[in-house]
Amino acid sequence: MRRIRVRIDSLVRDPTGRPGIHLSCPTGARPAPGQCALAVLPGQAQPARTALFPTRLDPQGFTADLPEGADWPPGADLDVLTPVGNGFSPPPSARRWLLAAVGVPPGRLLPLIDRGLARGAAVVLCAAARPAGLPAAVEVVLNASEAVAWADFLAADLAPEGVPNLRRQLLGADQPTLQLPRAAQVLVTPPMPCGLGVCGACAVNGRRRWQLACLDGPVFDLHTLDE
Repeated sequence: MRRIRVRIDSLVRDPTGRPGIHLSCPTGARPAPGQCALAVLPGQAQPARTALFPTRLDPQGFTADLPEGADWPPGADLDVLTPVGNGFSPPPSARRWLLAAVGVPPGRLLPLIDRGLARGAAVVLCAAARPAGLPAAVEVVLNASEAVAWADFLAADLAPEGVPNLRRQLLGADQPTLQLPRAAQVLVTPPMPCGLGVCGACAVNGRRRWQLACLDGPVFDLHTLDE
């Protein structure tokens, strides 16, 4: 993790239509899918950092959602800690990837698609609508339960409040016999104001212990959180 200045090149729309920003960022400091950059505008009255997760990666930097209420104009420099945390790590042998956005937009999962297709994997996205520009090879389903038995790798993104009922959130209450893949990972995104494991604000309740999203996550082995 490094502390650097990055510039907001432009305001953009991500493939789901959400307002975003494109950041110029050197390759070694660019967050991988599931990792984030923790940003603050220099001189900002509130020093707490905001997590920026890549929704698209490119040779110059990455695109991230514009934080709600942030007044970050193009040309502004951000003070960032990057990359923060553990990202998604699909097993090399996995060939059937299910990317499931549950109760959240799918943008933070989209950078995994190119990686999966480059490995020769079949990719299915669970989302409420098909994002713009999605490769034709990617199938979109409304419910993760439609493809979970097929998948040998599951990458999920859900709101922090969904963790206590993780299986129900993913599969629905009427699917008690469905088994999750052994390789199943979930992105959990509570506020991470410090990014150093000091404040404890990003604590996530696991099966055996509390874990910190900024140090142990924000991508967790789903089986360490599932009830």
